Amino acid sequence: MGCASYAVYPRRNASAPTSRTGLTFVRPLRSLERSEIPRERILHVGQSLLANIAPANRFGLKCAWVNRPGRILGLSGEGAAEAKPDLTASSLAELVAIIAAGEHASA
Repeated sequence: MGCASYAVYPRRNASAPTSRTGLTFVRPLRSLERSEIPRERILHVGQSLLANIAPANRFGLKCAWVNRPGRILGLSGEGAAEAKPDLTASSLAELVAIIAAGEHASA
């Protein structure tokens, strides 16, 4: 899963209701499409099944869920149960290690 470039787009409104969570993806996706980076080269990382992983699934993006111990925000609500992350880690450090291990295994 090598990446030639990285783009970080912070959410402006972390408390956006479920019906609007997809809106936070529209602008970044348009920017990425203009840059000609294929969607299969994008990994969306988030800590909320509801606000990050479910919308990434709807937009056809690979996604990684940072399931931090003790965190409950974003684990429930309409659409959270159907969210399917491609990778799961308990911290960003663990996620980096998982990705790095995958790159070395495929090299």
